[in-house]
Amino acid sequence: MHTIRTYSLLTMSLLIGGLTSASPASAEDWNWSVVPYVWATDISIDLFVSDDPVVGADVSFSDLMDKKDSAMQLHFEGQRGRGGFFVDVTYLALSSAQATGARPPLPGGTQIETDLDTALAEAGGFYRLSGDTHGLDLIFGARMLDLDLSVSFSLPPPLIGTQRLSGGDTLTDGFAGLRYSTSFAERWEFMARGDLGAGDSDLAWNASVYFGYAVGKEPQNLILFGYRHLQFELKESSAGGQRAETDLTFSGPALGFAFRF
Repeated sequence: MHTIRTYSLLTMSLLIGGLTSASPASAEDWNWSVVPYVWATDISIDLFVSDDPVVGADVSFSDLMDKKDSAMQLHFEGQRGRGGFFVDVTYLALSSAQATGARPPLPGGTQIETDLDTALAEAGGFYRLSGDTHGLDLIFGARMLDLDLSVSFSLPPPLIGTQRLSGGDTLTDGFAGLRYSTSFAERWEFMARGDLGAGDSDLAWNASVYFGYAVGKEPQNLILFGYRHLQFELKESSAGGQRAETDLTFSGPALGFAFRF
């Protein structure tokens, strides 16, 4: 998928640019963090055509494990003084098929097939209000969502009929919010983030909470675990000329390991 290659090149250019722009003397002032992680997200797709609910497709993480084609998730961050930047990339490809119960106007037994390729990339900066290691950050940046969604539903016998709705686009939102981090007890840290975005989407909101446990001799590295929720309100037009509104939600626990140097 060309979008993934584009996001990968963007991430690499930011990493290389940040590293090479610092002289050997100033490089010591930078703090870096590389976090590969797994986001065990459930995906919910609510589709409305001409303001009437057509289908609500929910795909759990257990389904994703069985049916996903590929996945990639990585967070990178650099900080110097009170300021810094971050890049976050998530990619998921999956398909799902399910038979629904009665959901007017759809009768029970309607077969719904959903194919979703989604790539999510964030690039932003932050400013720490205090000069401490932890504290409250103002965050800002851009979030790109590349979405290729196809939903088809087939009516059960004796009814006959199949309809397919599909759409794909690359959406870019600006976002702004707050992030807070603190240390408590020995080796433990807490982090929370919330932000709102808009632009090509009507509205996007993102919230997450994480706990971290420091490991290593120093100890500077962290085992991270927490929960993240991300929701988009999207609008698009179907091929039949009807207006289709889609709400796309990612929500679930996350586990990662932060290499800090």
